[in-house]
Amino acid sequence: LKGQLNPHFLFNSLNNIYSLALVQSEKVPELILRLSDLMRHIIYESKENFIPLEKELGFVNNFIALQRIRVNEQVRITYEITGEIPSARIAPLLFEPFIDNAFKHGMPHSGEPDFIQIRFDLTTHGALHLQVKNNYSEMYLQGKKPGIGISNVKQRLNYLYTSSNYQLSVEKEKGIFDVQLRLKLM
Repeated sequence: LKGQLNPHFLFNSLNNIYSLALVQSEKVPELILRLSDLMRHIIYESKENFIPLEKELGFVNNFIALQRIRVNEQVRITYEITGEIPSARIAPLLFEPFIDNAFKHGMPHSGEPDFIQIRFDLTTHGALHLQVKNNYSEMYLQGKKPGIGISNVKQRLNYLYTSSNYQLSVEKEKGIFDVQLRLKLM
């Protein structure tokens, strides 16, 4: 059930980096390293059922940095980690589908300011709270089949954690998509 990075993300990232290379952007070497770190994480580090939280948050940092090159500068992106990162272990690639969906569906260009908010709260001892929030357009989602990312995360959570160790809330209301995951850390 372990999720894998969407191949479209890889192709889009390579195309975006190529475009930046054509204009000789100074960002290219850093973005290539971030993409390389993402691939290393997926291929080698995420084979285990649980990995250090710090490594998973490093993956998230790189993933968000590469996603940012896909969006225009008017999209307000908020990304923050509150609290100290504990030496805990977590199932790998739990956060990626939620963050990927926010970037994929979170820019409806509806006249309202587009936004994506990604917040990790580690201030509660022994727990993690993730919130991913973005605006979306109902018209854009009409006729589209739901992806498998969120259902895979739900299956992995049920398989790897007891129901008392996590709480997942996924809500769509009035053009706002809001995902909240509370997870007891190991």
